[in-house]
Amino acid sequence: MKRLNKNIFYSFFFVVLSSLACDKEISITEFGPKILNGFVYLESIPGGASIYVNGTNTGQTTPDSIKWLEYGSNKFILRVKYYRDSTFILNIEENKKEYLTFDFTKNPAMRGAVSLATTPTGATVIYNDSVLGNVTPLTIKNLLPGKHKFYLKNTNCRYDSVIAEVTSNKTAEVNKMLNDTTLLVTYNSLYSDIPSVNLTCIGVDKQNDDKWIGSESQGIFIFNEKEWKVLDGSNSPLPADNIYCILVDDDNSKWIGTYTGGIAKYDGLSWQIYNKYNSYLPSNYISSIRKSPENDIWVTMPGFGFAKFDGTNWITFTKDNSALPTNEIYDIAFDDRKNIYLAAKEDCGIIKYDGKTFDIIVKGLAKCVVWKSDILYAGFTGEMQDRVAGIKRLLKEIWYNPVPVVINHTNTFAFDKINNLYVGSPDEGFTVIDPSFVNIHYYSTKNSPLDADCITGIAYDSRNVKWISTLGGGLIKYKLTK
Repeated sequence: MKRLNKNIFYSFFFVVLSSLACDKEISITEFGPKILNGFVYLESIPGGASIYVNGTNTGQTTPDSIKWLEYGSNKFILRVKYYRDSTFILNIEENKKEYLTFDFTKNPAMRGAVSLATTPTGATVIYNDSVLGNVTPLTIKNLLPGKHKFYLKNTNCRYDSVIAEVTSNKTAEVNKMLNDTTLLVTYNSLYSDIPSVNLTCIGVDKQNDDKWIGSESQGIFIFNEKEWKVLDGSNSPLPADNIYCILVDDDNSKWIGTYTGGIAKYDGLSWQIYNKYNSYLPSNYISSIRKSPENDIWVTMPGFGFAKFDGTNWITFTKDNSALPTNEIYDIAFDDRKNIYLAAKEDCGIIKYDGKTFDIIVKGLAKCVVWKSDILYAGFTGEMQDRVAGIKRLLKEIWYNPVPVVINHTNTFAFDKINNLYVGSPDEGFTVIDPSFVNIHYYSTKNSPLDADCITGIAYDSRNVKWISTLGGGLIKYKLTK
């Protein structure tokens, strides 16, 4: 009985298998021949070469061993960045291990070249601590593939360098524009130890010409043209590190306005802090600090009007306690007749205050204002009463466009010792206008070494050298003194 059941089972299995074979093709994959145990150890100079065997990337790099190779001829490729591929055929023999070293650097065909040019031409080239015989433009041959650094030195240009990537059998074309320091010198993170390139304002010490520079978030930088010193909340009583404006007064005291901490005064020995918690200032946001001919300190506080400090008391002017038409005040200036001019928002523009009444004398978004030689200069951003914004002069109650429009948006003004007017823009660089308003020079990232077009402050030192702070481009030294 058991044998009968077993036979029935085999018969059933055969029928099922036959049925499946009729419905589908049945393929049986046989294992191929086992790869023989060939062995090669590969090393290269330089190392890190990718290893290809018979057209396949092994995923290994030199130095390494390749195992399980087929006996007979095998094609190897060693591939190193910048170098030409090295290809060879190796016969793998049974029970034999190969140890091979390939020196890419000894093959003259692997060498490349660099064609080096500079603007201006005539730069001395220093390579591997040696001065090359010719000046730019020149071609440097017989170089190993890879990155090569060349130092460039030219008269009236900043000492600079360039990195060229050399590839086997090719000439790398490199053209470097040198920073011409005849007129402009830039201090950025590439050429100096400046702590930050995001600068907001600048003033110059009247005794030693040190530059006091405000930064966006790292306090005050003091620069003596050799070293940088940082004053911030960690090493000084500075109430906030977000600096907005600086005034160096006739006594050489520094008045520092911050975005969130009010005002810090430093007289060289001690600090005095003024804010909304310890004085009658209604805000800690200070956009400008000016000194009047009467030696009072005046500050503007966007959103909170403006205030006067007589050395003892603060007097504030807002919409709530005066006839001031707006609290959005950005800058302040004084004429020699005790009139005050306020730069304000669009619908108020320039506001004149004679000590009794406030009058809107022109509309438009005014960001800065200055009085010079019986003329009021106002800087605007955006449209101004259907006219192009920029620089406006008020002369005998009439507004003039003093020059052909070069800058459409104005951020800051400054006159130097010989009455040249410097106009800084938030997005167009700066313009220099001589007293006759005939000679005009325009500087931006498009035509000069400036690294940023946002000009935030302009000041001059005892030599009449101008120092210009930028947001994003560091510090600019403008050498024109005449």
